[in-house]
Amino acid sequence: MSQPSQSWSQVEVQAALEEITSLAAQDADFRKLCLTSPAEAVLAATGRELPEGFSLRFVDNAHADLTVVLPDLATTGELDEASLETIAGGTDSLLYKNLWENSKKKYQEYLERKKNSGGS
Repeated sequence: MSQPSQSWSQVEVQAALEEITSLAAQDADFRKLCLTSPAEAVLAATGRELPEGFSLRFVDNAHADLTVVLPDLATTGELDEASLETIAGGTDSLLYKNLWENSKKKYQEYLERKKNSGGS
């Protein structure tokens, strides 16, 4: 069962991306899922749905492409809550390890559900 769509912290996003790219580098079926159904791949790896209205696209490493997302225009000199969290939060390697272990478990559960439902 997936968790309801909700905001992700910067740490959660980074950990999820690391988990997903690691799985995609090791499992051809998961890599295909990333390329064909990114939201389903995120759900399979993390057990969480993407926030409503959020668009995600994975691309194969076939060319020298780089996509850079520009930040929103700053309207004041103050940092928003997300920026403050990024600066103040730091990272916790134990958190990443726990998220990684949870991701592997969620992906195995996903594969088992898909196998039991007769999916390809």
